[in-house]
Amino acid sequence: MEFVNLYVQTEYSILSSAIRLDDYFKYAKANGLNEIAICDSDMYGAYKFYLGCIKNNLKPIIGMALNIASKNEAQDVILLYAYNYEGYINLCHLATIAHLEGFGADKYSVLAKHAKGIIAILPGSESAVLREFRKDSNNKELVDNLLFIKGIFEHFYIGLMVQNISEKEMFGGLYVLARANNIKMVALHKTCYLEKEDLEVYKVVKKISQIGNGNTQYNFSQKEENGFYLNNDLANFMYINYPDLLDASCEISNLCNLEIKKDGYHFPKYVLPDGSDIDSKEYLADLAKIGLNKRLASKRLDNEQINVYKNRLLYELDVISKMGFCDYFLIVYDYVRFAKTNNILVGPGRGSAAGSLVSYVLGITNTDPIEYNLLFERFLNPERISMPDIDVDFPDDAREKIYHYLIEKYGAKKVAHIGTFGTFKPRSAIRDVAKVMGIKDSTLKTINNYIPQYNSPSLDSIAQGVIDIKKMIMGNDDIKNLFYLASKIENMPRNISIHASGVVIGDENLDLYTPLSRGSDGVYQTEYEASDIESIGLVKMDILSLSNLNTITKIVRDVEEKTGKKIDLYKISYNDPNVFKLMASGDTDGIFQFESSGMRKLLKELKVSSLEDMIIANAIYRPGPQDMIPTLIKRKFGQSYKGIDPSIDDILAPTYGIVIFQEQILLIAQKYAGFTLGQADLLRRAVSKKKAEELLNMREAFLKGAFNKGHMLDDANKIYDYIVKFGDYGFNRSHAAVYSIVAYQMAYLKTYYYPFFMSTLMEASLSDKDTLNNYFSSLRQRRYNILPPDINISSTVFEVRGNDIYYPLQGVKEISAGVAKDILKIKENGIFLNYEDFVIRTKELLNKKMVISLANSGAFDSFNITRKAANEEYDNIIRMSLFSRVGDKIEDTSYSNIEYDLSTISENERNALGFNLKYDEFIKYKELAASIGVTRLIDVKIGKNLVIAKVDSISEYNSKGGLMAFIKISDSSASHDVTIFASDYVNIRSSLFSDKIYLFEIMVNQKEDSLRYHLTNLKKL
Repeated sequence: MEFVNLYVQTEYSILSSAIRLDDYFKYAKANGLNEIAICDSDMYGAYKFYLGCIKNNLKPIIGMALNIASKNEAQDVILLYAYNYEGYINLCHLATIAHLEGFGADKYSVLAKHAKGIIAILPGSESAVLREFRKDSNNKELVDNLLFIKGIFEHFYIGLMVQNISEKEMFGGLYVLARANNIKMVALHKTCYLEKEDLEVYKVVKKISQIGNGNTQYNFSQKEENGFYLNNDLANFMYINYPDLLDASCEISNLCNLEIKKDGYHFPKYVLPDGSDIDSKEYLADLAKIGLNKRLASKRLDNEQINVYKNRLLYELDVISKMGFCDYFLIVYDYVRFAKTNNILVGPGRGSAAGSLVSYVLGITNTDPIEYNLLFERFLNPERISMPDIDVDFPDDAREKIYHYLIEKYGAKKVAHIGTFGTFKPRSAIRDVAKVMGIKDSTLKTINNYIPQYNSPSLDSIAQGVIDIKKMIMGNDDIKNLFYLASKIENMPRNISIHASGVVIGDENLDLYTPLSRGSDGVYQTEYEASDIESIGLVKMDILSLSNLNTITKIVRDVEEKTGKKIDLYKISYNDPNVFKLMASGDTDGIFQFESSGMRKLLKELKVSSLEDMIIANAIYRPGPQDMIPTLIKRKFGQSYKGIDPSIDDILAPTYGIVIFQEQILLIAQKYAGFTLGQADLLRRAVSKKKAEELLNMREAFLKGAFNKGHMLDDANKIYDYIVKFGDYGFNRSHAAVYSIVAYQMAYLKTYYYPFFMSTLMEASLSDKDTLNNYFSSLRQRRYNILPPDINISSTVFEVRGNDIYYPLQGVKEISAGVAKDILKIKENGIFLNYEDFVIRTKELLNKKMVISLANSGAFDSFNITRKAANEEYDNIIRMSLFSRVGDKIEDTSYSNIEYDLSTISENERNALGFNLKYDEFIKYKELAASIGVTRLIDVKIGKNLVIAKVDSISEYNSKGGLMAFIKISDSSASHDVTIFASDYVNIRSSLFSDKIYLFEIMVNQKEDSLRYHLTNLKKL
């Protein structure tokens, strides 16, 4: 007798099953199964399961174990299976209701509204109704209740299980009850792992689920101990006297013939303005033409050039219309327009969407695709029907405003964030399994040394390929078992999460396509992840947050507030030599995409002098193409080279004969082989995927096209081989262009509004003292003063006052951002007149520890009081305030002018701020410096200089002349990299140590456009 196992829970019953979907499909095929079922506690994996079954030629049976218990009730599970598409949609509805509303006393009426197309099974002791029968089998009210539930569904069964004593004790009574009331019955076996030997993996998963509760203990039930996949032979043995129950499982399987419809895309129609009598196609065209005229008005173009824009626009509009995406473009246009009208900065674009002129003239992007040679087909290929993907960047703090605007416009149930899953990565799998196994922390730390935190190879690869790990596994059974169990859960879902940027907007309520849940922030999110959402036909909108836009927004706002000058980044020159001078110097702290040491080196060597140089640098500085950097630099500065073929030299000339951009592949295929740009993009995709059959077919088409264009086949083969070899290294030019524009905007602000730029950077790095010190050094080299906080000037940010920059209050130890804001609120009633005034007005807000920390930071230095007195007089002021009346004038009080010794005041300041701003370690050398003519590092001149500085780092290097060193030194004004040649280093090496202060003799020389420093002598101080 055949048995269909209906109650199977998978990895998508999060941390409640050890069954991986891929393993389930393999098991089914290996055991000759034709149909398989899932009945997870939710719908997270339902669509993936469906697609996997279709791919593996298996019949999918999709169910859900829905817990309909209200908040105060015990478990009340009902198993619901979709036997057609309507039933599947109702499962989506019910899963959504369970998450968004829950079930109360009216739970059966809710079920009744969504019962069509569904088969229902009450699963033995998991059903509240059936558990009641165990207590009182003669209760007529319970029978009526059961029959009422039966009446809700066209197909209704009682599920009978024999997995534990409790189920067995209920079995006979339920069987009689069902017979007496003409209710069908079916054999059930709750399954959470496939093979009996997988029980250990299941136990580990369940114990991990308890980690969040502070322990790894879990009492396994007999049902769980018997939760393996039940095969036909064992099912027939267990239900030997009840073959009708096995027949019923087949009956249910035969009833289930679900086919999930895929009928195009499901994004909403754009709501046209009231009174409009045109469709979205005409409206988009009208907007685009108006937008083009606005864009062209700011350009100096002749008629021929203007026609290039007009023809490109008509071509793109035609493609967009034919592919059915007019409404999509209008939707994106609408929320970008909302952002701009609400003073929310919008990025210039991201990815291939910048290649669309329509996007540019609608204001979705701010990068001219014709000016920057960007291709529309790289974005939207008319020869490959797929959704356009327009990513839009907004500041971090504005993304939710856009999201809520969409909800308001389209409706709460038509807009949702896209769900995703946090999975067990190699490191987290090892960590969690080690925790439940009781593996020592020291052992775990040793193992983790061999597992990268990011982009780690699989645990199996590590176990086989890392010799030290292999030895540990061979020599210790616990470690062997640790790696075995961890590898079994690797990449399994561990928790529900939310996609970083994905938002979906539907033409109908989204639970017609995907179940919804509520995210941790209270907003709706899909249970299906992005790949499933797109496969269904829902459209993912990427509304991204880019912290650099926050930085830009803040700088622009601060400049306007402090200077009255308005900056319009859409109107600045993108050919400013001063900006390129900054980039070419490598002074790129805080410049998006250009901060790394390797990129700085490239910028200097490339001597960046145009935005095109920045685009090339952005694209080539990546794994693979960066090997060509030396060749690029040599060729830029005059090294001759032979092109690949004269017919395509013009395509590669801007990049000095090197394929750097994907778009160059498209242009080569178009010009050399007569491909359309759409066909050429298919070639690019084939090269990227490296599928042999596709590449072979593409080669044939390429050779045929090249031959028809008059090229020799040998030459054509060489060109094709070159494309295949280097094409995969190519970077999306659109992406490089738009991000280089963001970087240019930041460089522009840094060039012309330097203190505001650096203040914003420092605010973001307030907790990173090392980074702050680097920024301080850069500011000092430009002769800006970094001052301690001043209670009447400082705020929650770095305050710029001419060449003075005041440290923020919230950067002081003990002072949180909230406390700092409260201090500022009190100050709104008038500045603090003196120390006593401050203590008394803030005594309800600040404790003594906070006030002393402010005093030690220098916040009260502008008052007539020493830091020592501020520390010592606090208690007296508080005591005296108890006897003063509200409104009494606070007079200046004469305090002792005795200050702490230099060592104490310096240490106190360092404790309060994390470093010294006023009383640094160089103060004690002030008299010596004056007497012998010491120069500050910021003031050194060409020739010999005496400086007092601290050694920050030492790097030794073997040169032809012997061992030499590069050191970094700093004083309170600046820092410099200094070379010590071998002839000098041999004499001073034994006396040179990091973190020590010395009197240095430094020689400064001019080389090209920069100064070079080398050390000739030193004296320890």
